Amino acid sequence: MTSKRTVLQTLACVALASMGLSIQAQTFPPKKTITIVVGFAAGGAADTGARIIAKKLGENIGATVVIDNKPGAGGNIAHQFTAQGPADGSVILFGSVGPLTIAPHMMKLPYDPVKDLAPITMGVNFPNVLVVGAHTGIKTFAEFIAYAKKNPGKLDFASTGAGSASHLAGELLNDMAGLDTVHVPYKGGAPAMQDLIGGRVAAYYSTLSTSLPHIESGKLIPLASTGKVAIVATFLEGVDQGRFRLSDRYPLMMPLPSRRLAGDKAPVRAGAMLSAEELIELAITRSDNHATDALLAAIGGPQAVTRWLRKSGITGIRLDRDIATMVRDDGLVDPARTIDLRDSTTPQAMAVLLAGLYQGQWLSASSRDVLLGAMSRCRTGVRRLKSMLPGESVIGHKTGTLSNTSSDVGLIRNADGHTIAIAIYVTGQGGKPGREHRIATIARAIYDGEQRSPSQDEAMGG
Repeated sequence: MTSKRTVLQTLACVALASMGLSIQAQTFPPKKTITIVVGFAAGGAADTGARIIAKKLGENIGATVVIDNKPGAGGNIAHQFTAQGPADGSVILFGSVGPLTIAPHMMKLPYDPVKDLAPITMGVNFPNVLVVGAHTGIKTFAEFIAYAKKNPGKLDFASTGAGSASHLAGELLNDMAGLDTVHVPYKGGAPAMQDLIGGRVAAYYSTLSTSLPHIESGKLIPLASTGKVAIVATFLEGVDQGRFRLSDRYPLMMPLPSRRLAGDKAPVRAGAMLSAEELIELAITRSDNHATDALLAAIGGPQAVTRWLRKSGITGIRLDRDIATMVRDDGLVDPARTIDLRDSTTPQAMAVLLAGLYQGQWLSASSRDVLLGAMSRCRTGVRRLKSMLPGESVIGHKTGTLSNTSSDVGLIRNADGHTIAIAIYVTGQGGKPGREHRIATIARAIYDGEQRSPSQDEAMGG
């Protein structure tokens, strides 16, 4: 009989491909109803995720599984209830990042998350987005910052409770941007969203699943939320389905002179004919834009890539334009100051994409080898991810530079043999050399810090 209680852990803004954690316990399932305890009010993202899991868990083990919402104190009430409850597997906690990792550093708790709770598995990954009510008149992230600076103490933001991830996000922005916005804690995402829509609070650091329907309806304004890998993966799925062959030949897409914003799509002309295999090699190893646009045209444009990503369960990456158009209009938006959702990705989503490709989730073994083989031969970004790592540690990577942003995404293997999917995006830093140095130091910190079992793989974004 274990002395630990069970916890189903949910992390917001952290993407892990697998946790692989286990505990020793009595025979499971127990011979009584299983209760999943949720620390937030019904109707929010945590409640919705828990109910989906409860349904499938009940079906899989042939037991009755119910939800018990215990909102309040940023989720700490539910965590304390589980920690002090029966240790027979009948009570499972749908945990959250606030009580497990933030609250212990902010307050004295009547329980120890490490000693009193034992993790089972990753439950759900919730991307976060800063949203404001349409009643505020604020339309962009830059307007939000400007208003907050001009009116200190007058702009408030909702969270799911003191010490929650949404609370920490608001305080982090206050610190980084020198703002004085006022925290208003709620007992969950649903009541926070109700007051945001009703105009009783100005902003909310919400989970995307909670806010997206209201964004699409126009009631909320989204403010804050590397395409070649996804483009090649979409083409290779077509190879696996017999629609394309690596020997098929396509013309390079060569851009013609064009003014910024002169039309929705930059004009291009057909160039030299190359095989798909040659185009993939150029796109990945040399970050060749003309070769990438050739593959993009072959598969049906940006919409085809976005459809493949959604079908694969990845929602944090979107592609709206071809590379020629992105390059033509580059510089109109500074991502260090303004959020442009077009052609965007979250580091978490990219890391999950890389981990899935590495694990063979979406492509055949031969197509996987084509993509990872090209990434292993990448010649760009010598001062980025690879520069501070042992040579044998980098399995493969892909770099990007656009709109005052430098990136490096790939797969590294640390000293104990553990494979990590990593995605690093850096803006500003006084120029490209500063961004590249920051990427290198972040990659080294992750390499040094992630010492886990070689049988486990994970995805990390930063």
